[in-house]
Amino acid sequence: RPWIEEFFGRRTTPEPTPTPPAGSTIWNSSETWVTVREWHPAGVISSLKGGRVQWENVSFMSVNELLVLTAVAYPAFLVAILFLLTVLVGMLLTTNPSPAGSGGDAAAVAADDVCLLHDGKIRDPKYNPPVLPKERLSTRSRIIYNAWAFFCCLIPSLMVFGLPMVMICLAVPYPQEVFSALTLITSAFLFSNGLYMAIFAGTTIWRMRNLSMAAPDFRIHPGHAVREVVHWVILPQYKEDVEIVSMALQSIAESGVATSSICILLGMEEREGEQANEKAKILRGRFQDKFKDIQVSTHPANLPNDPAGKASNVAWAFKELMRYMLQNHQDMSKVILTVADADSEFHSKYFEHLSQRFLETSDTTRDLTIWQSPVFHIKNYHRQPAPVIVGTMFTCMQEMACQSDPNSVRLPYSTYSLSLGLARSVGGWDPDWIAEDYHMGIKCFLLTLGRALVEPILLPTVNYTPEENTWVGTIWARWAQAKRHALGFSDMTYYFMMLPLIFGYTVTNKSSVYSMQAFWSMITYGTTLVIRLVNIHVFIGIMYTYGVVTTVLKFLMQVLLSDDRHIFFFFTRTNLCPQLLMASSLVCTVFVAVLFIAVYGIMVDRIENKPFTHSTPLHWMRNALAILCFGPFYFLGLGFCIWRAALSVIFSRSFEYEVAPKPTRSATSAADQSAGPGEGSSCPAPDPVATT
Repeated sequence: RPWIEEFFGRRTTPEPTPTPPAGSTIWNSSETWVTVREWHPAGVISSLKGGRVQWENVSFMSVNELLVLTAVAYPAFLVAILFLLTVLVGMLLTTNPSPAGSGGDAAAVAADDVCLLHDGKIRDPKYNPPVLPKERLSTRSRIIYNAWAFFCCLIPSLMVFGLPMVMICLAVPYPQEVFSALTLITSAFLFSNGLYMAIFAGTTIWRMRNLSMAAPDFRIHPGHAVREVVHWVILPQYKEDVEIVSMALQSIAESGVATSSICILLGMEEREGEQANEKAKILRGRFQDKFKDIQVSTHPANLPNDPAGKASNVAWAFKELMRYMLQNHQDMSKVILTVADADSEFHSKYFEHLSQRFLETSDTTRDLTIWQSPVFHIKNYHRQPAPVIVGTMFTCMQEMACQSDPNSVRLPYSTYSLSLGLARSVGGWDPDWIAEDYHMGIKCFLLTLGRALVEPILLPTVNYTPEENTWVGTIWARWAQAKRHALGFSDMTYYFMMLPLIFGYTVTNKSSVYSMQAFWSMITYGTTLVIRLVNIHVFIGIMYTYGVVTTVLKFLMQVLLSDDRHIFFFFTRTNLCPQLLMASSLVCTVFVAVLFIAVYGIMVDRIENKPFTHSTPLHWMRNALAILCFGPFYFLGLGFCIWRAALSVIFSRSFEYEVAPKPTRSATSAADQSAGPGEGSSCPAPDPVATT
């Protein structure tokens, strides 16, 4: 078309297309390396510079290989392979036939009745999980599954240590591509995470402020029989100061339905000896008249596969609660369980709001719902050292962001509520998985085939961060807590261990409601759950490792490559990513500090002690400097905790529950006195008693 060529410019003479070199050629000085100054694709018309295009002088790099390496480093490929392997393992599992008939107590009870058997065990027909029973697996299937379970224990280490090793190996044939992929992923993760917190945490603060302003005038809809809803609050505790637990109970007692609807179950530990009984006696004496009922369960020591900790305590308390309700013939249809930390201070309207949300939900949906309030570790915020404040702020922002993100797969955290029906349908809590909150959320997700969901209730709960008498001691106590939290990495192991059993069930029970369609729907939606676990555990663990790899790789390329490789062109062009990384870090610092000041303004009346300043700009500057100075060390510490957890999961999934010290009566009293009259804790001090 001559007129088109005349209008847009002359057609260029086709030039021979250079053959792309292999990535490893860059290391070999005897091989020719392509650095292109001008190269216009053959047969393409251009009106620029007489039909030629001026290109920047850059070193050759394969975009296809860059994309593949990015998927390996994230690790999208590894997750896809794991899902494929779960299906293959599930297809290999077979079961032995069920024993014909079953006698004893179970046969004497109607199929729809929950009952207490003669041996003290509970027979609950509501517990019918879509999982192949491991005890019914055939001998061959049991060998296959045990091998798969061991492999699942390796998954955290494969992600935290295996991925960096793979990228180091791939840096030999593809040095530029590996450098670019690691730099790009790290920069994009920090930038997107900062943007995510800024948007969704800000939305949560706005919604929370509106609800808090409306809370004093909160009324239950008159058509709802709110007092028919019974709340059981489980307070597990081990070596907790009795006054701290009293603070939590006092906040629950301030609810308008405390005496009519709220029951307390104190989860004590036999490992504490006589001190546990003394604390239970003191707490029952103080609060007996403030609740509908108050009971005590004592978690025995030395049970098999039952290490000390919150998870095992809650698991035992749930069983004891079921026995108690069965023995007293209590109605279980409208019961809500709330699991709280021993130092959780509830909003005064939380339980009324929870009752309303429960009643407004359909009968089917309410047994698939977990309710979660924002949890802020700021009760002792005015006494927290700057490095601890960094963790307080980022944890606060991340949890709030998830509560407003409509596409987020939420998991329960610290203090949460769920119907008794949901707890029964999944068999309660598992004692040997240390991260009881996340684990319960994942368990509910899996055993309901992805139908369980977490709904926010934006009436915040506050509690303490670990605290000692000294600045250094408090940081060390927070370190102990971080190591325990990182062991929640084991939940990724649990997730992939369960999938073959669920897939095998759906294959062998094609006529049941748990169809293959439901399984694949759960797998699709569960991918986002795995992505969240990767972002929480894996990427924080490998972020610094990737940084070290890119730094060393850059140094080696500068030292070992010959001048005709013009590697400085490559580094000049890739400097954009580190610059974006620094800019995103600064923007994230500004937004996190600003948003946390907004949270502080809402919650200041519930924080102990006198603030170091009443000036908002000075407060913001203090927090921003804390993030800039201590943020890198905080995340490095988290990375080390994750490395440690990944190795620990290989050898065990039951861990010793390391109790981080919390404030004691003497510490808080001394702090309140230093705060002066009219300042300090928003809760009245409990009656003075001798404490253990």
